[in-house]
Amino acid sequence: MSTLVNETAKLSSRGKLTYRGAVDAWECDQMGHMNIQFYAQRFELSEQVGLDDAWQSAGNDLLVREKLGPLRERWTFHSELRAGAPIEITMSLEPADPEILRMRHALTTADDGVLAATADIDYEVSEAEQRPQRTPWQSTQPSVPVDKNRAGLRHCGRSPISDGDVRNARLRRQKLVAMLNHASCHAGLERGRQRDLEGRLIVGSATLDMEIALHGPVLAGTLLDVKSVLTRKTGKLVDARHIIIDAETDAFLYSVAVTHVFFDVCTRKAIEIPESMTSVIA
Repeated sequence: MSTLVNETAKLSSRGKLTYRGAVDAWECDQMGHMNIQFYAQRFELSEQVGLDDAWQSAGNDLLVREKLGPLRERWTFHSELRAGAPIEITMSLEPADPEILRMRHALTTADDGVLAATADIDYEVSEAEQRPQRTPWQSTQPSVPVDKNRAGLRHCGRSPISDGDVRNARLRRQKLVAMLNHASCHAGLERGRQRDLEGRLIVGSATLDMEIALHGPVLAGTLLDVKSVLTRKTGKLVDARHIIIDAETDAFLYSVAVTHVFFDVCTRKAIEIPESMTSVIA
C-alpha cells in the first residue's frame, strides 16, 4: 500500500471526527427533512479534513509522487434529519483492493448517535515510482450501469459550471446533487408528490441511496447537460438514472443511479408508487 494509504489508515483506524455542526432550517426541503445536497456538502467537508490530515502526515514531498482521485461513490440514507439537529461525521478506512483506498464517512446525530447517512468513497492511489499515473476515469469500469445508446433518456437539465462548482477536475458534490434534483423533477418525480386542497404536502418522496461513477474531468467554463429516465425498481421504489455530458462535445462525464421512495407525510411510512407516476416511469 502507498504511504498515503498508510497515513490515512493511522488517522482513521479508530474513526476520526471530521465534522461537527447542525442542520439549518433553510437546508430543509418541502418534505421537512434536510435536502440531500446538504448531506453532499457535509461529506465534501469531511473528505477535505480527512485527506488534508493524511497529506500533512505523509509529508509534502509525496504530493508530487502520489495522486488521489475518486473513482466511484455510494451514499446510503438511513434516517431523516430535521432543522436544528446537531450532527457530526466520523471518517474511517474500509478494506478494499490494494490499489483502492475506500473511505467511509458516517453522519450521525450528535445527541443520540443515530446513523443518518453513510458515504463510501473509493479512490485510486498511484505512486509515480511504481507505475505510470492514471486518471481515475482511465483506470476503472463504471459501477453504475449505463446504456451506451442512452435509450429512454430525456434531456432534463443544463447548467454552466463556474470556478466554485469544481474541485480537482470534478463537480463539487453539492453542485452535482443540485443538478440531479432538478433533473429528477423534469423527469417526472415531482408528479408523485401530492398536496391536499389547502396546499399541504400529503405524499412526499425521499432518497434511499445514490451510486456515482466518474468518467471524465469537469472544468470550469463547461456547459453540462443532464439526461435522465425513471424506472420502477419494486412496488414501492423508483430508480432514477442520470448521465451528465459535456453539452458541446458530448463527452461522457458522470453516470448516477438513485433510488427514491414515496411516503405518507403524516405517518412517514413508505407507500406504493402513486398512480400519477405511471405515465413517466419507463
